[in-house]
Formats: sequence, structure tokens, C-alpha cells
Amino acid sequence: MKMPGSTSTRNPHPNPSDDCLRAGKGKGVFTFAAANGDILKASYAGTAVHWSLTDVDIAFVCTIIEGGTGKFEDAEGYFDWVGKFNPEENMGLANIAGKIKY
Repeated sequence: MKMPGSTSTRNPHPNPSDDCLRAGKGKGVFTFAAANGDILKASYAGTAVHWSLTDVDIAFVCTIIEGGTGKFEDAEGYFDWVGKFNPEENMGLANIAGKIKY
């Protein structure tokens, strides 16, 4: 993982699997809605560390895409993100990289 302010990420999951989801401390589900109402569904797992020098939380999250509705019905793939989050301002910034097939 790069330090705060970095603009690049390294994909640690060139062939993602459920191992990615088993590794994380925080787990959950993402849903994204396209402008036409189609939904993309994904499961995520990740971990965060507080960076005391800058008073931000640094997070790494891996996400497995698990289909959805409409054009995303058979979607599959993954994306990883590395980001920083300032809990006092409730704002964050992340670098996201991955692949999706739909």
C-alpha cells in the first residue's frame, strides 16, 4: 500500500476469488445504480488503519462483483481500492482499479 497522497495502486488480486473476501476485517455489500435503474451488486472485505501523523484512516478494500439487474445481470469481476478517509470531515479519496465483464 502506498502512503497518503499517492495516486497509484497495485492490484494484489490478479485472479480474485473468495479468498479476497475471507481476508478482510470489515465486510459488507455494495449496490450501485445506473442512470437507467440497473443495479450492480458486489461483496467487499477490507481493513483500515488510523494514520496519526495526518489524522486520517487509510483503507484497503477488495470487492467481488456478483451480478445485478438489467445489463448487469451476469456481471462478474472485481475491483480493489486504496483510500484515505478523514472521519472528522466525513470525506475520503480512493484510487480504484479492477475489471468487470457484463
